[in-house]
Amino acid sequence: MWVCYFDRDHSRDITEHNKNYPEDKRESTSWVVGYYKPDGIFQWWNSFPYRWEAEEKVHYLNGGCTKACEDWK
Repeated sequence: MWVCYFDRDHSRDITEHNKNYPEDKRESTSWVVGYYKPDGIFQWWNSFPYRWEAEEKVHYLNGGCTKACEDWK
């Protein structure tokens, strides 16, 4: 099963970087998508800047419809 979570460490690091180096501002991609392997280790797949994007991708990866698919119904 695919899951997503908020990576607060990444978000904190990006916020700190942007505060200290405003000329090299970076975008936070704090929402991580992945799955847990049978041994309990989390396997990172991709990250997204917005929660809704991560949730939509998890829904699709777990067998749900995309927005275009739902429009066809």
